[in-house]
This record gives sequence, C-alpha cells and structure tokens, in this order.
Amino acid sequence: MLKNRALILIDGIHKPDNTVESINELKRQHKFEIEKLLWIGGTEKIKTKSSFSAIFLKEFSVNVIFPEKLENGCYNAENELRKALKEGGIETVVQLCGAPQVFRNITNRFANIAISFGACYIAGGTIFKEHHISIAHNKPSLGLYATNKRVGKTAFGSYAGRLLSGMKEFSAAWEPIIITHSRGGPPEPFVLSVYKDRINKDIADISLSDICNTRFRTDYLERLLDFNLHGASDVFEDALIMSVYLDNHERLGLKIPIISIIGCRRAGAGYFQEFAVSNVEKGVIKANKIRGNIVVHEGSGGEHPPVKVDGTIYFIPSDISLEQLEDFPGIDSASLVIIANCQEESSEIPYLLEMEKIISGKNPEANIIWTQFVPEIIGPVEKLKNRNIVFLTTAPGYILSKLEKAIEEKYGCRVIKTFNCLDKRQEMLHAIDEAAGCNNVDYFIFEIKAQGVEGAKYVQKTHGKEFFYVNNMPQEVNRKLKPAGSNINLDREIIKSANDAVKCFNKQRGKDFPLAKI
Repeated sequence: MLKNRALILIDGIHKPDNTVESINELKRQHKFEIEKLLWIGGTEKIKTKSSFSAIFLKEFSVNVIFPEKLENGCYNAENELRKALKEGGIETVVQLCGAPQVFRNITNRFANIAISFGACYIAGGTIFKEHHISIAHNKPSLGLYATNKRVGKTAFGSYAGRLLSGMKEFSAAWEPIIITHSRGGPPEPFVLSVYKDRINKDIADISLSDICNTRFRTDYLERLLDFNLHGASDVFEDALIMSVYLDNHERLGLKIPIISIIGCRRAGAGYFQEFAVSNVEKGVIKANKIRGNIVVHEGSGGEHPPVKVDGTIYFIPSDISLEQLEDFPGIDSASLVIIANCQEESSEIPYLLEMEKIISGKNPEANIIWTQFVPEIIGPVEKLKNRNIVFLTTAPGYILSKLEKAIEEKYGCRVIKTFNCLDKRQEMLHAIDEAAGCNNVDYFIFEIKAQGVEGAKYVQKTHGKEFFYVNNMPQEVNRKLKPAGSNINLDREIIKSANDAVKCFNKQRGKDFPLAKI
C-alpha cells in the first residue's frame, strides 16, 4: 500500500505544543505520515530556529524547513513550497496556519501549487483534490497542456512526436505514444500504428482496421465520416501529419521510428482543469500494452487528462488575460512554457514581457519561449505552383493577410480568396459555394480543424474540386517578434523537458528508460 506522505505548513504564531497536538489530530483524521514541515512565516512564538525545530524533530523525527536566504529582503512562501514539492514524494499538503500568514487568495495559490505537483491540499474542512484515474503509466509520460482552446496543442503534439522520435536534428532514442483527447474523439480509444506501411486499396474498400494499422492517408479523413467518426478529431489530424513526416523520412532512406497515436474522448472540466468525464483510463491501458517508451499527452482546450504525468509543457496564448494567467493551475510545475501566436499583428511586446513576469513569479525555474505559427501544406505541394487557391481556416481576421503571403511565397501559388469561417458550418458551406462558382479556382486548402474535413468532402462531392490540408508549424521568435532563424532552441528545450520526465519516472520506479542526447 502506498504511503500518504504529507508536507505540513506551519507558522511561528501558534505555540509549538499546540501545533504538535494539532498535527497529531490531523494525522488521525487524514491518515498521513509526516515527511516535511515547512515554516511559512510568523516569529512571535519562536525563540530560536534551532530550538523551535528541535521540538518537532523530537516528536516527528522531522526538522522544520526554513528558507536559506530571503529574496530581496522578503520571504516568498510560494517559492519555498514549490522547492519542497519539486523534490517529489509528497502526496498531501496540510495547511496548519491562518491570518496573517494565509488568507483565502493565498490558500488558493498554495492549493494550485500543490495540485501542480500531484498532491492534494487540505485547509481545515476543505480538501482541494484533482481527480485522477486509478491506472498509472508503466513508462515515462509528458503532458502538453494549455490554458485555452486554439493555442496549437495539436500542432505542437505532432511536432513533438517528430522531434522525440529522432526525425529532426536531435538523436532521440524514443518510440513515442501520443495520446490525444478531444470533445469529438472516438467513444472507444483508437490505436493508430502510423509507422506501418501504406496500403493501396481503393478508399471504398478501406476498413477501420486498415485505418488503424497503416500509414494514414488524406482520404482516410473523409472515409472516417462513413463510420460516423469525426475526421477532424485530434487523433486523426496527428496521424495524418505524422504519416507525412514518416514518408519524408523514408524517402531519405532512413529507418522508420516506432510511433503510435491513441485517440480518447473527454467532456467537461474540474476545478483544477482536469477532464470531468473521459475514456482516458482505457487509453492509458492501451498505451501500457503497446510498444513505446514515452507517452505524450495532448491536452484539450484549457483542460488536461486526469492522469499523473512525469513532466509538463504549457502553451499560453499571447492574448490571455493577466488575471487568468495569474490564477491558472498547473504552470507552477511546468519545465517549459511556450507563449503562442506571438506576432506583430496581435501581440505587444510590453504585454508579453508582463506575461513573462507573471509566469516567472509562479515558476522561477521554467524556461519561456515565444512562438508563432506558419502554414505547412500537406501532400504533393508541387501541384500548387502558379495555381489559384482558396484558403479556409479558423485563424482570426487580423492574421489572414500574413498567412496568405506565407503560403504564396512558400508554394508559389496565388491565394485569391480566404475565409476564416471553418468553425461555422453553414457559413463555411456558403463560402465554398461562392468560391467554387468562380472559374479560376484550381484548389481549395483546408486547415485540419473544426469542419475542415467535412468541408473538403463537400468540395469534392458537390463541386468536383481537388483540395489540400494545411497544418500549423511552430516557429520560434525573438523578443522583437522576429523569426529566430531556426527552432534549435525550441527543440532543445522540448528535449530537455522530455529528459526531465524520463529521469523523474526512472527515479520513482527504479527503471532505466533512455534519455536523448542534447
């Protein structure tokens, strides 16, 4: 049976014998073992630190943790709690202090920090606890989570899969299992073995088994609709993008890495942003059974799966409200924070720097990287040269001209019309009809989001037009919002985060899963 190891927050306002007696009472109530005692302020009942700590050492065989030094002359209790939890081994944090050390807003911050590190938080009669499934991973795991929808988690998921599998500059020895979670996901989790060979069956003869056990084809997205499955679900978007990367890798004569993608369904959210209802437990069971040595969980919207992971990377949109950022749980323990959509059209540098200040206040050790997205068209893009294109996307209006220019410059085509109504079905269909009525349209391009797959099928069946899908590719930018020149720093930090997660798992489980060379 696992121990319930507790960290107790105490102060110097209470008489030590009162604190000792109260801790013993809470031990009886909540069945925990005392692992650490952290002083968070107050000195009026403390003669000396050593004499104060000696009382608790005698009673509980645990010394009281005091800060080694003050930060700018002040004591930062949040940072001390974060340091104590980062070492691991704590399942419960107990608050045994009140005003003036702790008010309600501080209790919420402490609870957020505790939950971020996988512990529950007890404050009097209130227990802050994140729901977790009962099944644990049998291999290292990394969470790619965000504070909101439309931040680019799916784009980063496939990007991370490519990076961790060794298909970029770094030599990684991992066989990633990517688990997606979406509102339109399958009722029974799918396992897509995209590393396997392609098949050349006619699309009408393709079965669900074929889809799950071959390299993913673009026409599979439309075929999925025939099985009453949502073709734009994250699992299939990832499968398509990863299959393109695998094809390119194979064309270079390189060994195909083992990559699997599992698709789960979820609904609702809890107080700490965990899914309220999901089939994640079934997904984790499947991940435990298949080949692979690191699991990557993609969050959904601003929520994450109810399963403990060994490390997290957080994605934050550049236009998040500072109030939401200040209060958002989970960021406190992230090894890397990526600010997305950092472009001149929508971002102001002073605001981004203020975001950095808040993030660093919540998590001083987290690395922070600014990024934007550039379009990446999937398929035989040589066909696009000198052709007229209609582009359908979910991107906001202020960025459309930039996306059009990027597509034209990269693929040598002409974007003659762009619609950003892909998340509004009737408006999308009307836009398609309007554009298809023009005689000079050669191809439609759909972002693999929202109604994109349904739109592609409509274009093909109703208007007989060919189409492509477009993916969003992350690109690091500097503090002047200009492209950094390469993603080498971004890639290195993602690899570091994965390595940290593997080290954490290996330490806790006594295992020896591989690390990537940096």
